[in-house]
Amino acid sequence: MNQKSHERLTWAILFTATFAIAIAFLRERSSHGEDLPVLATVPAFQLTNQLNEPITLDTLKGRVWIANTVFTTCPSLCPKLARHFSELQLEFAGEPDFRLISLTADTDRDTPSVLKRYGEKYGADHRRWSFLTGNKSDVQQLGVNGLKFIMTDNPLTNRVDLDDLFLHGPYFALVDRSGHIRGWYDGSLPEKREPIRHAIRTLLKEL
Repeated sequence: MNQKSHERLTWAILFTATFAIAIAFLRERSSHGEDLPVLATVPAFQLTNQLNEPITLDTLKGRVWIANTVFTTCPSLCPKLARHFSELQLEFAGEPDFRLISLTADTDRDTPSVLKRYGEKYGADHRRWSFLTGNKSDVQQLGVNGLKFIMTDNPLTNRVDLDDLFLHGPYFALVDRSGHIRGWYDGSLPEKREPIRHAIRTLLKEL
């Protein structure tokens, strides 16, 4: 397959996933008539954070959390998403029940110690912002099947940069205290910043 074919395939995957998320959101919103409907339920999982501690769905029970996908050698999108998470961490620093979860797409290279250094680069409070890794199948189970993210290897012929090892979208998944996904937001778009913050505030008020 030549480079143009790979590029078309990549964009087709991204477009299909984005379209599916948008349709799911609109269907749920219209059927429930709610601002933040329940869109999906996060399955049980156990992964490891940057402090080499186990993190499970029960660990996050009773807390509002927002998740994204990054990898530490990502040359383009990930720094933008990490900076956005850093801003959210600062803005909601006074909310003890708010957590941030960054799931690595590169389970081979992104060990807990590597993720810890990466988090420190963006000022991560390690008790509030967790960078998760583990077996690739377990990470994929949470990221793709649970949070509905795009997480796939990027073919060599499709890479603009040699470090651009994985394809993943810019979406943040917002999860409520009971483990229900209540929204997906494009974390790379400035116009989505206020809707994300409004949604977080709304869920933090829910008991």
